Amino acid sequence: MQLRWTLLALAASLLCVPVASGLAEFGIEGMGVVSTPANEARATLSPDGQRIVWASDRAGGSGGWDLWQARLNGGRWQDAEVLPINTAQDETSPLFSADGRWLLFASSRPGGAGGADLYRAPVDAQGRIGAVESLGAAINSRGDERSPTLSLDGTRLLFASDGHGGAGGMDMFVARWDGQAFIAPVAL
Repeated sequence: MQLRWTLLALAASLLCVPVASGLAEFGIEGMGVVSTPANEARATLSPDGQRIVWASDRAGGSGGWDLWQARLNGGRWQDAEVLPINTAQDETSPLFSADGRWLLFASSRPGGAGGADLYRAPVDAQGRIGAVESLGAAINSRGDERSPTLSLDGTRLLFASDGHGGAGGMDMFVARWDGQAFIAPVAL
């Protein structure tokens, strides 16, 4: 009976090897850069796999939840730095567009429509983040908008909101790009 459990444990451990090696590919096994004793949430990888952006309430930021970035160097995430687009309010839910040209996120920064709103900032070829712009009045409501997700071609925005009606509470909406802005959110 003991041999049977030993073989079962060995088989189970071998099943975990591909998972561990997959994490090692992204340098995730290193602690203290992306993963710290603070809260870390929703990470997004740049399309080239060389940068990771995530939300954290760790010390050293602008206040509340902030967006942080690290670069892959020698197979490990290194040099975690707070992004310059943070405010004293919360910045969360980062997402790189599929082409890597935009970083979308949620923020409760001053000047928004109310609660948490959705924003985007351009990203240049070197990974520098430009000026923040609101996703606009068609998306941002007096309620909270969170968790932006783009279609691969960037023409549809999926997001959560409690300010556009829906079934109640936070509901999922999809809006389409009209060439100028995301418009006409529809509850799923």
